[in-house]
Amino acid sequence: MNTRKIIIISVTILIAALFLPVIIFSWVFSELPVSHQVQDWSNFGSYIGGVYSALFGFFSTAIVCLTLLFTIKYNKEQIEQIKKQHFSSLINIYAENLNSKLDKKTYSYFHPESGCHVNNNESTFLVYILKKYNNNYDIEILNHKSNNPEDKRQYHPNVLRIGINTISELEIKYSSEIGNLIQILNLIDSSENLSTRKELLSQFQAVTHRDRMFWMMLYAYANIPSARESIAFNEGLLIAAEGVKRSTGCIND
Repeated sequence: MNTRKIIIISVTILIAALFLPVIIFSWVFSELPVSHQVQDWSNFGSYIGGVYSALFGFFSTAIVCLTLLFTIKYNKEQIEQIKKQHFSSLINIYAENLNSKLDKKTYSYFHPESGCHVNNNESTFLVYILKKYNNNYDIEILNHKSNNPEDKRQYHPNVLRIGINTISELEIKYSSEIGNLIQILNLIDSSENLSTRKELLSQFQAVTHRDRMFWMMLYAYANIPSARESIAFNEGLLIAAEGVKRSTGCIND
């Protein structure tokens, strides 16, 4: 119930309470003539005074309670806003550190074609792993058709499974960078407010690059239990890199 409705209901109750004693008194004694006895008017005054004194006490208490209610609500909103701003600042700091590490990262990974590990910059690595993933995706489809020749339905391999298998095949690691990502995911998960969590998630996506984050997210999903829970819980956290063949397991724009 919003504040406006509470105020309207409170004013309505107040007006009704002010007039109700007089209405009840008039209805009960409406058939009697107007008294000229001092005692009768004294009794009437005592009745009115007692009723309105009780009402005054009731509404004084009610006003204090409503004031406390609005104060608590306002303070809670302020605390939530301060917390959101704090989390937002921390995400910017962690994301900046993460981007800085990834910008400088030399990717060491296994090269199946040559049978040895190679070292490359990010752009070369991203091109290679995308090609490797899509190749594994196509192989999965061909294997399914070979193993199920009578199945005429279109088969869509799972993005998570193919992606994690590709990461494992290349033996890629994010040992020095994964800490920053876990801190960001923990911040997003720690927010109890759904809208705040979505805002923090959108902010994280805005200050990072999906082509590099997709593979790091898959690595985190495969190796860090808390990250796996976070990715599964927060819809849209895993966004496919551009050019990735997909059908299930992630969201793309």
